[in-house]
Amino acid sequence: MNAKKNYSKGYRLEIMKLLYMNGAISYNTLKLLPGSPLMNERAYRKLRDEGVVELIRHAGRRMIIFKNYEDKKSEYEEYMPLGYSDYYYDKSKEIRTKVKRGTPSDVERAARCGEVLAIMHTAGINAYMDNCPKYSWNQPYSPNESYYHNSFDIKNASIQYPSYTGEDKNIASTRIIGCVNSPGGDYGVYSVSKGLIEWSRSGELKAATHLKRLSQSIYNIDRNVNAILYIKDLMLIERIVNNENIKRTVNLISIDNVYPEMYALPINDIGIKMTSLLKEELWKEHVYSKFITEAEYNNAKGLTVACDGYDGKHYKLVYCVPDITKLKLFLRKAQADLDFEKYVMYCFDWQEKHIREMAGHLVQINVVPFEEFYEQLCKKMFIMNNIESKEENRCDQPET
Repeated sequence: MNAKKNYSKGYRLEIMKLLYMNGAISYNTLKLLPGSPLMNERAYRKLRDEGVVELIRHAGRRMIIFKNYEDKKSEYEEYMPLGYSDYYYDKSKEIRTKVKRGTPSDVERAARCGEVLAIMHTAGINAYMDNCPKYSWNQPYSPNESYYHNSFDIKNASIQYPSYTGEDKNIASTRIIGCVNSPGGDYGVYSVSKGLIEWSRSGELKAATHLKRLSQSIYNIDRNVNAILYIKDLMLIERIVNNENIKRTVNLISIDNVYPEMYALPINDIGIKMTSLLKEELWKEHVYSKFITEAEYNNAKGLTVACDGYDGKHYKLVYCVPDITKLKLFLRKAQADLDFEKYVMYCFDWQEKHIREMAGHLVQINVVPFEEFYEQLCKKMFIMNNIESKEENRCDQPET
């Protein structure tokens, strides 16, 4: 007689919790979960062999979903924290249905949402329902904790806003997939994969305004809301910065006049580490301090050139703070001046390829090894490397 399977801990639980939260995940998402990608893939295969999940292929994506959920849930539902089953029926089950139907836009959105949810979780942001409070007006948050909510939570909160009426309640025309509230800042979260997403500036402005009002309600102070853009192909940044519109009948994603700053991060381990940095208080100041002096920082204020530092001869952009809004303005000025010696940029090695493509002829580029920089900065900021600690925890939890 076979022993009853135990899904109460380990890699399989990580995958199952993500499926409960998102309905479906791409196979690539296994590489973004805490711990070893190899062990996550092995856990997936166990779940597949046990008949818990199945792999389907649609729209160029390999998607993992629950298999025969109604028939199999009695084997593992008891191991899930309170509320997960209700959340799945209320929200995530519909995503699974859409993905199984195979409409390309539904498959792609589910894949991107699942990837971002995994990144947030692995980066140490409270993203699952058992450690994240309900997203609503006047819901107090701990100022020392970081939280992520998906687009469903955002739109549901907009309906509850006390003074919203009529069209103000509707923020449906947005491509936002979530938001972060953290000591390091508040962010609207977006994601692009192989191409640029269609974009309604009025819809995104409404979403950004809504997030700002929510933030004020939660923290009882005025806080800026910026954006994080997760991007699979960093070469797309040039098209975004140049406001390329291939399809003239629609607008594609633009960085103008919506969020003050938009940080472009890759969908991989580096993106996880950068996310863990962006959630920390004063993270930008710590990064700036590695490249520019306080005097240079102050000199840059009020200049016609959008830069982070000015030493009297050189305009300096610290693109290690990966703000593509400032990048666009900086390069626009460099293009107008055509004075290579005056413009200096610092970037990480993972940014070098697209920066050299965009600006190698316009500015001096200084490349910084990311892993070494990240390790040193974590020590300086007393940040626990959440990714490594989670991997150690996984090793203490053998599969059963």
